[in-house]
Amino acid sequence: MSRSDNDFQTGFNMILKTFQRYANSGNGGCANRLERSEMKKLLEEQFKGYLERSKDASVDDLFDKFDEDNSDSVDFVEFLNIVAKLAADADILSQIK
Repeated sequence: MSRSDNDFQTGFNMILKTFQRYANSGNGGCANRLERSEMKKLLEEQFKGYLERSKDASVDDLFDKFDEDNSDSVDFVEFLNIVAKLAADADILSQIK
């Protein structure tokens, strides 16, 4: 972290590093995309509380909804859309004081 990093940059970098760590965990996939199994593992381990409050029935439903290019994987932007959906479903904005 550089001296110019602020709270947002630090948090965003953590999200990116977590995404990359899980994207690199698969067998033969792409380091810039999450395969279905990688995304499932990431969400179940890192977003469990949010996932439990999601209006979508499953990780598979989220995956299918946000894999916009039908590549059978999600890139970082698609992943951020999933995170935004989970945050909205969990109503985290009402919990910020």
